[in-house]
Amino acid sequence: MHYDSDPSKPLGSATALSAIVHPVNPFAPSLHLHLSWTEYKDGRGYWRMMADLNPAITREGLADDLLAIWQQAAPEHYA
Repeated sequence: MHYDSDPSKPLGSATALSAIVHPVNPFAPSLHLHLSWTEYKDGRGYWRMMADLNPAITREGLADDLLAIWQQAAPEHYA
């Protein structure tokens, strides 16, 4: 997306790539991964990465386990 012609927007552009994986096995969660670069009109910019797992069959405590793993893997980015 480009916002160069809209003076009300501080963003100049945003570029993103998303991928979604839906396994055949119903016990394996679907995965969504999103990677993007956002750039302001003044030239500053930042990368952003998001991911989530979506189980087809829920299990008690699974969300807590996943959050603990992600917090341990990247504590400086967890918030």
